[in-house]
Amino acid sequence: MLNLRDNSEFVSEDKIVNNNSIGVQSRIRKDYIELGILSLILLATALTSLYSYLLFHTIAELFSIIIAGGIFVIAWNSRKNIDNSFFLVVGISFIFIGFMDLLHTLAYTGMGIFTGYGSNLPTQLWIAARYLQAFSFLYAALVVNKKVNTNDLIIIYTIITSLLIFLIFNRLFPNCYIEGSGLTPFKIISEYIIISILFLTVFIMYKVRKEFNKKIFIFIVVSIVSTMIAELAFTFYVSTYGLSNLIGHLFKMVAFFLLYKAIIEIGLENPFNLLFRKLKRSESSLLEEKRFTETALNSQRDTFFIFDPSTGKALIWNKAFREVSGYSDEEISSMPAPTSYYKEEDLNKAALATENVKKEGKTLVEMNLITKDGKSIPFEYLGTAIKDEKGNPKYIVSVGRDITERKLAVLNLKKSEERYRILIETAQEGIWTIDKDANTTFVNPRMAEILGYTVDEMIGKHLFYFMDAEGKKIAERDLERRKRGIKEQHDFEFLRKDGTRVYARLETSPLVNEEGNYSGAVAFVSDITERKMAEQKIADLARFPSENPNPVIRMTREKVLYTNKPATDLFNIREGSKIPKLYRDILNEVFENNKTEERELEINNRIYYFVITPIKEEGYANIYGRDITDRKRAEQKLEEFVSTVSHELRTPITVLIMSIEYLKNQKQKLTPEVEEKLMEGLSRNITALNELVEDVLTLSKIDEEKLKMDWKEFYPLEVIHEIINLMEPRLKEKQINIEVEVPKGIQLFGDKKIIEEIFRILIDNAIKYSRENSKIEIKAIENYKYIIDSKEFLGVLFQIKDYGRGIRKEDIPNLFKRFFRSEDVKNISGTGLGLSIAKELTQFHDGKIIVESEYGKGSTFSVFFHSNKNKG
Repeated sequence: MLNLRDNSEFVSEDKIVNNNSIGVQSRIRKDYIELGILSLILLATALTSLYSYLLFHTIAELFSIIIAGGIFVIAWNSRKNIDNSFFLVVGISFIFIGFMDLLHTLAYTGMGIFTGYGSNLPTQLWIAARYLQAFSFLYAALVVNKKVNTNDLIIIYTIITSLLIFLIFNRLFPNCYIEGSGLTPFKIISEYIIISILFLTVFIMYKVRKEFNKKIFIFIVVSIVSTMIAELAFTFYVSTYGLSNLIGHLFKMVAFFLLYKAIIEIGLENPFNLLFRKLKRSESSLLEEKRFTETALNSQRDTFFIFDPSTGKALIWNKAFREVSGYSDEEISSMPAPTSYYKEEDLNKAALATENVKKEGKTLVEMNLITKDGKSIPFEYLGTAIKDEKGNPKYIVSVGRDITERKLAVLNLKKSEERYRILIETAQEGIWTIDKDANTTFVNPRMAEILGYTVDEMIGKHLFYFMDAEGKKIAERDLERRKRGIKEQHDFEFLRKDGTRVYARLETSPLVNEEGNYSGAVAFVSDITERKMAEQKIADLARFPSENPNPVIRMTREKVLYTNKPATDLFNIREGSKIPKLYRDILNEVFENNKTEERELEINNRIYYFVITPIKEEGYANIYGRDITDRKRAEQKLEEFVSTVSHELRTPITVLIMSIEYLKNQKQKLTPEVEEKLMEGLSRNITALNELVEDVLTLSKIDEEKLKMDWKEFYPLEVIHEIINLMEPRLKEKQINIEVEVPKGIQLFGDKKIIEEIFRILIDNAIKYSRENSKIEIKAIENYKYIIDSKEFLGVLFQIKDYGRGIRKEDIPNLFKRFFRSEDVKNISGTGLGLSIAKELTQFHDGKIIVESEYGKGSTFSVFFHSNKNKG
C-alpha cells in the first residue's frame, strides 16, 4: 500500500469549525448592542433637525463620508489578498462617492461655500454620487468571480468623477432642482433609474450568493435596499429642508452603517470566516485527490519511491516497491536510499542519476535492484525532482519498471529474426480515469501525448470518443466488468486525434466511493503501437507465400526473382522478367541507403501502398504491396463531408454569435422592432442548426450501417394524415390546400418510422416550395408494376405533386446529392440533406424515388414500395 507518513500539512475541518464557533453568542449580543447604538445615533441626528436642519444634514453626510473613507482604506490595503472582487470594486468606488458627498455637503443650501448656484448644485452633486454608487454596486456584482485591475479602476473612477464635477460646476449637467418649483423630472426619473439599477444588483447578487458569507450577504442586501428606500424618499421633497429629505438621509446612514458592518467590521474581525468556505470546499477535493493518488500508485505494476537526497530517507513508496524489494515498511523507512538497494557498480550510476535530476529535473537510468533475498532484477528508472518554493530540488521521485521480460523479448527477437528485427522500447505509462458515466475526469500529459491531444482537450470527453464502433462494443463489455469490481490487464485499440490507430496495453481497476459503490475506473496505459506494428510486419513477411492476395515481389537490381499472381497481373511481369521501369529508381535508392522504404503509387487508376525492404547481403529486395484505393476514397469522402458540414454550420453559428453579442452590448439601445427581428433571426438559425444536426445524425447512422429496421405492416394513410396535422400551421400560413387520394385499405410492410420520415421530407419540401394559395396532391396507386434493373416488381406508387416554382432541368441530376441546393432556393431555409436522406431511406426498403418537374409550374416526386412482405 502507499505509505504516507506526514499529514501535518492537512488542516482539520473539525478544528476550524470549533475555532470558528468560539464567541458566537458574544458576537450576537454585540450585534444587538450596535443596532441599539445605531438607533440612538439616528434618533439623536434626527432631533438635531429641530434645532437646525443644516446641522442635521452635515452630521448625516459626515457619518456616511467617514464610513466611505474607511471602506476605501481597508479595500486598498487588502487589495492583494482579496479574492472576491465585489469588495475591491465597492471599496475603491466609495472614496470617490465619499468625495462627491463631501462636495454635496459643502454645497448644501445654507453652507454658503459655493455661492451663486442655489439648491440645484447640491441636488446635482447628490444625484451624480448616487448614479456612481448604483453603477459601482452593479459592476461589483458582475465581477464577483473575476480579477480586476486596481490601477485601471482608480483611473476610470478619477476620469468619471472629474467629468461629473466639471459638468456640474460649469452648469452643463441637467438641472435637478428649481427654486420655488422643487425637483425636476430629470431628478425624479433618475432616482427611479437608480432604484432599478440597485434592484438588478440585488438580483445578480442572489445568483452568486454562494460567494458570500451568509451574514455578510444579508448586510449588503439590506444596505442596498435601504439605499433604494432613501432614493425613493428623495423623489417626494419640494424643499431641501423637507421631511422626505430628512427620511432619505436617515436611510442613507442605515445603508452606510450596514455596509460598514459587512466590509469593515466583519472583514477585520473575522477574515478567517471569509476564507473558511473556500478552504472547506477545497478540503473535499484534496481528500478525493489523495484517494486517487493511493489507488493510482498502488494499482500500477511499476515501483514508486520518493526519498530525500540529502539524507537518503525514504518518504513514500508503493505496494509494488515493497513486494519487489521484499522489505517491510519498517525496514524501508529505516534504510538509506539508494545505497541500500544496489551493488557497488550501480551506485555510481545512481549518484550520477541523482545529480542529473538535481540539474535537469529528471533522468532515465537502468540499474539492477538487489532484493532482500539477494536476487538481482533489472529495472529502468525515471527520476524526477520535486522542487521547493525557491526552485531547488527537495525530493526525488523514482518510478521503476521491471524490464526483465523486455530484455528477454529483445534478445529472442534478435535471435529469431535478425533481418527484420525492430527494437521495441516500453514508454512510460499514461494514467486515465473516468467517472461512473465513462466521462474522462483525469489524464496525465503522457496519456494525452499517446492519443495526440492536450490534457484539456480530453477532459470531459466520453471514453467512446476515442475509439471506433468495434472498440465501443468491446469497451461496453469491459465497463460492465469494472462495475462488477474486476481488475484486469488487456490490450485495446484507440483512435488518435489525427485518425490513426494506437495500440495500448491497459492495466484497469474500478474506483469506488466512500459508500463502496462504483464511481468510475482508472487505467494505466502503455503505448504498444510499435510492438504491434513490428509483430504485424514480421507476421506479414512470414506469410510470404504465393497465396497472399496482395502483390508480393522479390527482385534484384536487374530482374524479378519471385512474383505472386496479384503482382503478375498488376505489373505484367514473371520470374526472370526485367525490372519494371516504375521500380528502377526506387530500388537503386533502397539499395544505396540500405533501409526500408514505404511508397504510395497510382497504377491503373488504383492506389497501392508498397513496403520495399532491401536484403543487401543477399543482393535482392522484398516488395509487399496493398491496394488502399477504397481507404483513400473513404478518407477523401470523409474530408469532403466534414468540410461541407463545417461550412453549413458556420453561417448559422456566426449569425447566432453576432446576434447574441449585439443583444448583450446594445440592449439598452434596442427598439422593440429590432429586438423582435433579432429574436426571429436567432430562432430561425437555431432551427436551421437543429435540422442540420438531425439530418447529419441520420446520415451518420446510414453511413455507419447503424440504422435498425423494425419491419411490420401499417396503413400509410394514417401516417400521411399525422404529418399533415403537424404541418397544419404552415399550410394555413401559405393558404395551401392538400388533396389526399390514398385508399384506406392500402398496407405497407416496412419500418413505419423510416417511411414516415420519407413522407415528411417530401411533404415538407412540397409546402416549402409551393406558392401561396396553391394546392398539393398526394396519390397512391395500388398494384403498380415497376421495373428496377430489368426486373418487374409489384407494389404501391405514391405521388406527391405541388404547383410551386419547379426545378430547373440542369439541377435534377444533382437533386439527391448531399448538401446540394439550387441557386433558385438559396433564400429559403434548408440543409440540402433532406432529399438525399429520403433516397437512401427508400433504398433501405429496396424502393425507388424519382422526380419529374417543369420549371415554373411545379414538381412531382414518386416513391415506389414493394408489396412483398419478405423484403424484411
